[in-house]
Amino acid sequence: MTAKRDDKSYKLLILEASRYLNQAAIYLNTIINRDETGSLVVIRASLRGLSKQVIDLSIYDCNMIEIQKVINRVEKIIDQIPPVPQVMQYAELAKENLIRAMAYC
Repeated sequence: MTAKRDDKSYKLLILEASRYLNQAAIYLNTIINRDETGSLVVIRASLRGLSKQVIDLSIYDCNMIEIQKVINRVEKIIDQIPPVPQVMQYAELAKENLIRAMAYC
């Protein structure tokens, strides 16, 4: 018996991942003024860009290659995030949702 792909669950996981990435960017806004290097601004922009890219994944059919590319980018950003637990948690949750979404492909 083969499992039928549940489009609603897939899209829900993708949209939730996008929301987590956006939440991480919003949280970074609260501490950006204290950043003297400007690196947080770049990370915030990357998170927002990824959030929009993830939304695009929900519009089209499931593409495991594109999802994996986004997961890889999220991992790179996680490595660059300063030790801000809230931001790291949101990024990790987004990554987990993307991995779960791949199961629906």
